Amino acid sequence: MKRRKSNWLEISEYLFLAASVAGTVAAALTRQIAYAAAPLTITLALNLDNTRRRVAQVEAEQQRLAMTQSHQLVEPLEEQIDGIETAAQALTARLEAETEEFRTAIAHLQKLVNPLGLQVEQLKAQTAEVDVRTQQQLRSFKEMQQQATEAIFAQVETYFARIKEHLAQLEILANQVSPETEQQIADLRQSLTQLRGAIAPLQTQATAESVDVTAAIAAQLPNALAPLQDQLNQLQALAQQQPAAITTQLRELRAALGRLQNGGHPEPMPATPVERRATLPVAIATPATTVPAQPLPNRATTPAPTATWHCARTLHEHTGSVNALALQAYGQMLVSGGNDKTIKLWQLTNGQVIRRFGEPNQATATRIDALAISPDGKLLASGGDDKAIQLWQLASGQRLEALVGHASSIKSLAFSPDGQFLASGSADKTVRLWRLSDRGESRVLSGHSDWFTGVKTIAFSPNGKLLASGSDDKTIKLWDLDSGECRLTLTGHMGAVNALTFADSQTLISGSDDNTIKLWRVDTGRMAATLHGHGSAVCAIAVSPGGNLMASGSWDSSIKLWELSSGRDLVALSGHSAAVVALAFAREAYRNGSGDGILVSGSSDNTLKVWQP
Repeated sequence: MKRRKSNWLEISEYLFLAASVAGTVAAALTRQIAYAAAPLTITLALNLDNTRRRVAQVEAEQQRLAMTQSHQLVEPLEEQIDGIETAAQALTARLEAETEEFRTAIAHLQKLVNPLGLQVEQLKAQTAEVDVRTQQQLRSFKEMQQQATEAIFAQVETYFARIKEHLAQLEILANQVSPETEQQIADLRQSLTQLRGAIAPLQTQATAESVDVTAAIAAQLPNALAPLQDQLNQLQALAQQQPAAITTQLRELRAALGRLQNGGHPEPMPATPVERRATLPVAIATPATTVPAQPLPNRATTPAPTATWHCARTLHEHTGSVNALALQAYGQMLVSGGNDKTIKLWQLTNGQVIRRFGEPNQATATRIDALAISPDGKLLASGGDDKAIQLWQLASGQRLEALVGHASSIKSLAFSPDGQFLASGSADKTVRLWRLSDRGESRVLSGHSDWFTGVKTIAFSPNGKLLASGSDDKTIKLWDLDSGECRLTLTGHMGAVNALTFADSQTLISGSDDNTIKLWRVDTGRMAATLHGHGSAVCAIAVSPGGNLMASGSWDSSIKLWELSSGRDLVALSGHSAAVVALAFAREAYRNGSGDGILVSGSSDNTLKVWQP
């Protein structure tokens, strides 16, 4: 309809335009303006109206197009909004369901926690009771300790009285023999007075502080008794030509001194249960808890060979104490180092020195306390009191690199079984792991307490998962090498831990200043056995390649061979004149069929010895 109206207006516009032209011609002929004005006016009006209508029509068309486009854009958005609303409703329903489950779980957890809280309270009460009992036991132990100390001093006083009686009788007899005997008895009396003067301060300290001073007595007695013993020997020589009465008195006096020298009391004190250990030249028994030796679980029980071992060769090149030694995997080469600041490479088959490591003067810059050879036999690591670890090429003797990081002397070194890491124990109380691929420090393991010379010994487990460290703080720590965390701390030794080695991946062996060797289960930390036999500190331990034998070296200068399956002491090897501080089994014989190998020992007497069955 609008289109028809628009067409009619356009036709009218054209007709009046034609009329305007005709009117203009008529006006020009007649000279009357009215003929042209009316048609022109109507034409202009129609033109304006048509123009307005066309503009409105264009605007309407544009609005229609805009609305169409808007609908096209809005429809997908509406669909998306509908999808979002649907997802939101589903999410709301899921959250409500999970919230309900969470509330149910919390309610269940509360049911579990409430009894646990009661158990915690009960545990606190039990702990308080244990604390009270512990305090009572400590007080009781101190009282028994004081009683034991007083009993020791009373026993010493008894021996003093006996000695005085014997001296008085000797003086009577001396008037009948010779002036020399009289002078010896006077000197003996003076030494006895000095002995009383040495023990008196200890008795005062024991009374004032109520502490166990038996160790201090044991330390004082040897020096104080030495002059008495010498003078008794001289008296004995004089008495050989004298009447039997003097000889009898001297024998009784020597017996009294002997009892003093054995610790101050011949019988155990009833107040304190004690266990006698292997006796030092002067020693007083101390309380100790001992786990009896027993076969280790999951170990072969094949009896160890009982062949007689002998020293096949003694190596004399060192001019100072031999502190460390290391062997190649199959025992062809031996490396040793010590206080003379030298490192020597030996050929085991003939005992000849192949090479000396170090500067042109054949000495390193430091005392050597630790040595280790890599599993592939190519690298040698050495450490001492210069705080650095030196890496050497074993074949050529060339110094490769120094690993620096420790703040004090290096006490122990060990390569991991796969040869990727080197571990070092130091007097700075830390263990450090070094990557051999780039010579970088991998990890620092801290945990041993601040105590004297720090970490003295370290050992990798055969499977390479654990590292054990022993310290002057009397503890052993087992480190998880994957996490760097301390998995277990083993306590039980009464002295510094000097030596560690693994019998297998589940069994650790330790040697200590308390004269004992202990075997531990590394999975539980339980002490499996305690072995006694040495008369002084155990400084070194080694296990034979076949796993049947264990060797231990001690400050008493002896080496003992033990059957690992039973803990039986098989044989003692003597020959060194000072402490045995390093041991290692060579594998050469093991390759030929023997399960024992060859044993090499290093000692403070400046020698190495090669032992064979």
